[in-house]
Amino acid sequence: MRSDKIVAHNVFEIDGVVFSSNFDNGNLLHVEKTDRRPHEYRLWSANDNHGSEYESRHCTWFHFSVTGLPHGCTIKLHIMNPNKNTGLYKYDMRPVYKSSATNDKWVRIRSPVRHQRSDESSPLSFEHVVDNTNGAVSFAFTYPYTYTMVQNDLERYADHVNDMTKNDAIFFQRELLTTTPDGLRVDLVTISSTNGASEETEALLPDLFPDSLSPETAPRPPVFPNKEILFISARVHPGEVPAQHTWKGIFDFLMDPNDFRAKALRRRYVVKMVPMLNPDGVYRGHFRMDQFGQNLNRHYLSPCARLQPSIFAVKALLELYAQHMAMYLDLHAHASKRGCFIYGNVLDSMEHQVQNQLFCRLIAMNSAHFDYEGCLFSKEHMQRVDPGDAKSGLTAEGSGRVSTYLNHKIIHSYTLECNYNQSKFQNEVAPTDGDPGGKVVTAPSAYNTHSEKYTPSIYAGVGRACMVAMLDLRGQNPCSRIPKSKVKTLQRIRQAVLGEVRQRSEYRGQVLPSRRRTSASRTPVSDAEVVPWVPRVDCDFKPPDSSKSIGESPATSRKKVLLGVSGSNSSRSGGQTANGGDKGLTLPRFADTPSDQTISRNASRILTTASSNGSLGIVAPQVSPPAPSPRTNVVAVRTTSFDMGICSTSAPGSSRPSPRPPGCDEDPTFSRTPPLSGVNGQLEQGDGPRRGSGSDMTIRVSPAKFKSLPIHHGERPQSKSYNVSGIPRPPTKPDNVASVEISMRSYIPPALTNPPSKLKNQFRSQFGTKIPRKSAPVRGVRQF
Repeated sequence: MRSDKIVAHNVFEIDGVVFSSNFDNGNLLHVEKTDRRPHEYRLWSANDNHGSEYESRHCTWFHFSVTGLPHGCTIKLHIMNPNKNTGLYKYDMRPVYKSSATNDKWVRIRSPVRHQRSDESSPLSFEHVVDNTNGAVSFAFTYPYTYTMVQNDLERYADHVNDMTKNDAIFFQRELLTTTPDGLRVDLVTISSTNGASEETEALLPDLFPDSLSPETAPRPPVFPNKEILFISARVHPGEVPAQHTWKGIFDFLMDPNDFRAKALRRRYVVKMVPMLNPDGVYRGHFRMDQFGQNLNRHYLSPCARLQPSIFAVKALLELYAQHMAMYLDLHAHASKRGCFIYGNVLDSMEHQVQNQLFCRLIAMNSAHFDYEGCLFSKEHMQRVDPGDAKSGLTAEGSGRVSTYLNHKIIHSYTLECNYNQSKFQNEVAPTDGDPGGKVVTAPSAYNTHSEKYTPSIYAGVGRACMVAMLDLRGQNPCSRIPKSKVKTLQRIRQAVLGEVRQRSEYRGQVLPSRRRTSASRTPVSDAEVVPWVPRVDCDFKPPDSSKSIGESPATSRKKVLLGVSGSNSSRSGGQTANGGDKGLTLPRFADTPSDQTISRNASRILTTASSNGSLGIVAPQVSPPAPSPRTNVVAVRTTSFDMGICSTSAPGSSRPSPRPPGCDEDPTFSRTPPLSGVNGQLEQGDGPRRGSGSDMTIRVSPAKFKSLPIHHGERPQSKSYNVSGIPRPPTKPDNVASVEISMRSYIPPALTNPPSKLKNQFRSQFGTKIPRKSAPVRGVRQF
């Protein structure tokens, strides 16, 4: 410990009232008493490195105690020189206090804060009624977490013995990674399970692990060759205390011997943690800088072992673990943006970017206070220059998150930011699929627009959610919330994220490789089995008896068909076709067989399932195809057993005729595209008609895996996407895909153009918004 005086650690006595900041993490520079009331004081906190050549403008943190106050008196405090944090105080940010009346636990003050805006600083004023008998009370900017508290947390497990003979026991090891210029510890914590450990130990790195120079007294931990590494660091900025509470939640969760999720994490991963990267700044009561006026989160590209020893050590560890690292997570706090969110990277591959953002989506499913919509994945943010770093010329490329990705191409490299004050809203959190058995489990909650003030327990819950999300991402969670959520499967969440990523300009033109999964109970479909285009029907039609058409075999009894019928190509007036028929059909929302449908006369392009052999039959007179029309007609089919493709025609006068893939029919009027390629049910850029091509379209069906067809709205793609059958999908923004359109006009499937109230309520509860009403009517299809 340095023996020189720390300028923010002081003691002041005024009329028997003692103000003290002479302790770990304290900050109080000066105190004055006013003449307006008995216990009213003006206080000044110290800038980072106040009075030295490294002094910075950061002056937000304050932490001090007051003793000698009479019981029941009201003390009024004016913090005169804090930085302007308008984004906090406009949402009723309040400092915290603790006393014997609160059992020495930090809570927010009861009275509101008066925040005055000025050019140089924004004074704060607040009152507090002394409700304890000894007259001692402490105040701080937010819930403090000192260097001593972190050391005490680690000391609790000093007697932990790693019994390597026991399978699946907790492995815990604390090492002295390096020391700071002030002589404080920078610890490295390793948490895993004893299974999978080899006899080989980790390598000693130059200038690091001073206690491990003698392997007999402090050996390095064993190597776990078959486990990936999760690397977590915190508190690179001393005043960002929410990061420490988040770390505490992760630490306690991983050391829980009874939680099945924690067991699954320890069994599959090795968690490396550096709890506090800037202990000198924390001890001195700084807000952002170290004792040399450095923002340590800008020196990861080329750290100095003497000036940035903790960053130098972490950089060396990342080099050592890079080949086995699954995630890098740096914990921070944010003063202006509400909620808990992530700053992520923009990766080169669209497939990797989907994985990158999917992890954040899964955090939101496990925490009511994580804001996925607030997450930022931006190249500009990866290269930004903060105002405090403008003179030094340091950019965000020197941060832990960005440099880890640039140097090692780690997909999951994040900065987790937690607001000091409150959330924007609360997510819906589904119950777990089984009892996790842990000490603390996040309770299920409904979506709520009410913002909630953050507490240390909420920060800890966000930390636990980050760990659980990694299990969900890999399908390793024994008590996942996904099966009981509204989305039901990880696949659907991935599709929603894929739709978002496709909208980004960085990934236009990229196509994901097809990942068609075949079931053992199904055989691949050859091109010869593909059903050809179905001509329009200009006659009365009655659906066949389902017992004869569908059959009774289990293979076909699972098939559900929803029929959408396009109208005649001829002109219409008064809701009737030119040949006297009505506009289409009337359908219930779901139907197990075509016999459940009421199909009107003059229906065109009717598809239904046929015999029990799994093939698709066409129940309609075989007539000649109609003349091409510049108007697009659509047939929508949904089934759990069929694959979908697009058949297209080139309309007369079309400036861009539809392509004719090899192997299609030789009919000069009609051509059939191959099946639309897709990944996990999401279509890629297809070969079907593009926007404005003026082509006829219909759907062809083959007995294979069902693929959904994304729909977007006309000339301006919106944020909602739907299945052609009318079943809503998670929000996506498909860009440049084979979309279903009607002459450059909007298209929404029939079930959504005028939906019943039941479907409206289901859509609203599932996605938190109404069904979009900005759409063009579907020509030739009866709205229901």
